[in-house]
Amino acid sequence: LDDADAAYRRIKDFDCARVGVVGLSLGGHVAYLAATRLPLAAVVAAYPGWLNGTGIGLSRPEPTLTLTPGISGRVLVLCGGADHAISADDLAATDAALTAAGVAYEVVSYPGVAHGFLCDRRDSYDPAAAADAWPRIDALLDRELGLPAGG
Repeated sequence: LDDADAAYRRIKDFDCARVGVVGLSLGGHVAYLAATRLPLAAVVAAYPGWLNGTGIGLSRPEPTLTLTPGISGRVLVLCGGADHAISADDLAATDAALTAAGVAYEVVSYPGVAHGFLCDRRDSYDPAAAADAWPRIDALLDRELGLPAGG
């Protein structure tokens, strides 16, 4: 969190009006966690495992999901339906936590798709899911940060 805070402050030094973050896998968890503490306008958490438990250090002393009311920006959660790090119950809990906190969000789950589906260097890469997910990411960043599509 100290690193996320330092990065956020450094970006703000460049007079950026709005800041967003994109994270994949553990980075998706970090992006979600950072959003609970920083005024991020846009958060993309791609296959952010372990949000709903205390199995990793980032989720201690309480699960990261319990911090969801601290999120102020728009959130996009992307995951595969066959992800080993995100069960259907975990995804439902994430959806419920975001709803209860009044966060503007979208959760997208790709049936039968495994963890790491956005990375074309992994065996789990899924071109169809990636082709749907990347435009969603671009649209969120464009809408919330004013970035050009594809940039």
